[in-house]
Amino acid sequence: SYYHANMALVNNQPAFNWYDENSPLYTHNQNLPPPRLGQTVVQNAMICEGSIIDAQEISQSIVGSRTRIKKGTIIKHSYI
Repeated sequence: SYYHANMALVNNQPAFNWYDENSPLYTHNQNLPPPRLGQTVVQNAMICEGSIIDAQEISQSIVGSRTRIKKGTIIKHSYI
């Protein structure tokens, strides 16, 4: 499923390597600023550009572009 395929990307050894120089991945650049993180603990997660995050914790999750997450939030095993 879409969810499981994306969640596999945050594993320590994902089946798909975003950073393989021999097989470059070309994407459309949105020209957004990098994500801004407060005192957030992030483990095995991807935070996309333009996001402003002040969560308590984000783990095993993907946070999409321009996402706003307020203070004290705990996010686990999620695609936002």
